[in-house]
Amino acid sequence: MAQQEKDIFVGKVVNLLSDIDSEKRIKERLCPICYYIKNSYLAGRAFTEWSCEGCDEPQPMYPNTAYPKLCNSCSTKYGLCIRCIADIYLCGRVKLIKK
Repeated sequence: MAQQEKDIFVGKVVNLLSDIDSEKRIKERLCPICYYIKNSYLAGRAFTEWSCEGCDEPQPMYPNTAYPKLCNSCSTKYGLCIRCIADIYLCGRVKLIKK
């Protein structure tokens, strides 16, 4: 079992380094770490109200408790991951400054 888990993780790292699904990942507004490594989230089954951490605008209800941190507009505008707010290409650190 441990070997199988290791093989799965190594496969994820290989995919991360090659960014094999870059077009799909960018379309989903995710950084490589969130897309390849942290691609499963523990979430409760409840519609959740949430606001974008970039613009503070209320967003449509999310179907579970693992809602994104950024709306698609802010993610696109700043080039940030909707899940962890990292640079979508992991090119550098970005600090999101609220007005």
